[in-house]
Amino acid sequence: MAESFSMAVASDDYDKLHGYARVFSELNEALLECMLIEMTFNIWYRLSEHLYERNDDELNAKFRPYIESDDFVEFRMQVSDTLRDVVFIVGTDRCVQSMLSILQTVSSGSWDESEAALYIISVIVHNVLPSETTLVPLLVQAVLNMPLNSHPILIHTSVKLLGNLIDWLFDNSEYQGSFNLEPCINWLLDKVQKPEYVRVASEALNSICEKCENSCLKHFDGLFGVIPLLESGQSRGQQLENSILALLQACASMLNGLPGDEIASRLRRLVEPQLSRLAALLKSIPNDQNNEAQQSKENASDSWASISSDPALWVDRIAAIFRYIQPWTNQPCNPKNCVKNGKKFKNFLLSSIAANNTTLLKSQVRFHRWHIPHFLYGRFIRYGGKLVLAHARESRVLLAC
Repeated sequence: MAESFSMAVASDDYDKLHGYARVFSELNEALLECMLIEMTFNIWYRLSEHLYERNDDELNAKFRPYIESDDFVEFRMQVSDTLRDVVFIVGTDRCVQSMLSILQTVSSGSWDESEAALYIISVIVHNVLPSETTLVPLLVQAVLNMPLNSHPILIHTSVKLLGNLIDWLFDNSEYQGSFNLEPCINWLLDKVQKPEYVRVASEALNSICEKCENSCLKHFDGLFGVIPLLESGQSRGQQLENSILALLQACASMLNGLPGDEIASRLRRLVEPQLSRLAALLKSIPNDQNNEAQQSKENASDSWASISSDPALWVDRIAAIFRYIQPWTNQPCNPKNCVKNGKKFKNFLLSSIAANNTTLLKSQVRFHRWHIPHFLYGRFIRYGGKLVLAHARESRVLLAC
């Protein structure tokens, strides 16, 4: 282009010079905004770290309007969609290789370059072919060997990347063994106990356990043991509860395909704590008390304790467990020996509700076929201004506890 421009100047070709001027002007305007935005990145990163360390709701509220009106999240979503659409041109493997090279070259440089590379990989990793067995293990090792003092956003993106590897792990069963999958789950179990990663780590664990249920069974106790730790969290109560639901769903997914007696035993471990808390809560609530969920600040120290006083929370937990367990008809086991335990569970839940004449079954609890245990769904009718259980029948999906 430089030579063509010089020839246009020498020949006084004003039409071409006018065209070149428009090209350069448009190019400068396009690059100028990007250059200015890049200059402000460090300011926003430092400001976000300062706000996070202060943990002041009133101070955060002053900046919230600017964050809500910012289009950075939307920009990243658009980038994700574009990458998925065009990555086939370059090739997923080649793109992952290129990003992995960036990770290796900037390992001692700025964290934002590494995060950008990991983010791109996390977007396209679903397209990695099952036959690719070189790059993905290297990528996983790079994530697991990440320094403990890495930037929180870098770790957050790494957690999401591991969660997005589920399709590749599912297609490569030989990599689900203790040498590969176990370090990943242990790494995620460490991150799920930290407030800044609890949501994304619990979602990643749920995705992995749902796909690789049999290989994850040894981590059943580890996942279930994290729940009491999350219940003792000091803030972000609703986020903690959503993470607990994800962990319960992960534990429930592991039960599919086990022998009937083992399903019954492990299912009892999952359900009984929720039933006990529900029964104790119902006994402490007067019959005429309104059970509307208490309003609480998400960052208050008692935010989870406030929402846990709503019986619907415990019913939703039970529903989340049963939602991810396959019906008996799809299980490679004989349910006959477990029907007795299933009836005990049903009677216990029904008696807990009926004995307290509670308004638990009010409209704020979304009772549809995925939000109650399968063998309890039935007709719910209004009587005396309250929703009471009018009919419950054992369906084709009788599950034991």
